[in-house]
Amino acid sequence: MKTRLLIILAIVIATLASLLISLIIYDSSTFTFIECVPPYEQVDGRCIMPTFKILLDDPIHPHDPLTVSIEKTGYYNCDEWGAKIIDTENNSTVWEKEHPTLCVVASPPKQQKIIYQISNENNPIIIDNVGRYLFQIDIGGQFLEEEFLILNSFGGISIDRTVYPVPDPNMPRTSIGLPSEYETSSLRPDDRLQIRHSAGYTGVYITLSSWDEYYEWEKSRGTEHDEMPPVIIDDSNINPIVFDLLNEMWDFKDYEVSKRDNGLFVKTIQKDYSVPNHHGIHDWLESEYEKQFGKSNDGFSHYFEYDDKVYTVIMVAGD
Repeated sequence: MKTRLLIILAIVIATLASLLISLIIYDSSTFTFIECVPPYEQVDGRCIMPTFKILLDDPIHPHDPLTVSIEKTGYYNCDEWGAKIIDTENNSTVWEKEHPTLCVVASPPKQQKIIYQISNENNPIIIDNVGRYLFQIDIGGQFLEEEFLILNSFGGISIDRTVYPVPDPNMPRTSIGLPSEYETSSLRPDDRLQIRHSAGYTGVYITLSSWDEYYEWEKSRGTEHDEMPPVIIDDSNINPIVFDLLNEMWDFKDYEVSKRDNGLFVKTIQKDYSVPNHHGIHDWLESEYEKQFGKSNDGFSHYFEYDDKVYTVIMVAGD
């Protein structure tokens, strides 16, 4: 008799359990049975994935404050985070910070845009050296990263291309302001451009060259000398005065045909670059060459490659 009662009781319990499970499955608006884990947020019994976006000034210059924020589209202002900045040249961490949860919950919860200030004017991030960096952050169970540049500046010269762009040398010259006397009938594809600047007893000449000219120069040096490839230059390591001179070169105004070479168009400018600034160009090119190719018994290459173009730099000393 007792055995029969236990069997009946077990059947009743199983039936009730089955009914309860059915109610949970088919009436989820009544039963909240899901526990959401990051990066999901729990809203009305549902697990919803918020979105995060990095807001970062780029590029900036050494010693300027870097402002970084994270924009979240979600329901809760309850995210802890840990962030760092990595120097990509040597994979070293130059800044890092962690922040605990400070939860602010709206009732009832509603979707909104939330800004997490990683740094601001009162608590800025300062990076001293030029280069390419990587900002990384773990926030709300998600991992985000963004690369940015710290670029040189000189005397108000910005190396931000959006502010002070070097025109594309591949564009047709007549379409970017070439004076009428130097239109296509005068300028040929193999013509060269040269920008000149003098300061005191020194001058710097930057000439638009070519790979053929470089290979001929390398061949003429003979096999007994070290090879001297062009220095690879980009926006992260360009000398700011060289950058400004290239801007002048690709602004097609005030060119004259060289008296010694009718295939060379020369532009002479006067700006406030001192003799030490000219010496700085020499030191910059030598330093970048040694970083990339090591020291050479023959010195360093006066060729450099920038934006898929090859240039030469010549330093001239006068009496």
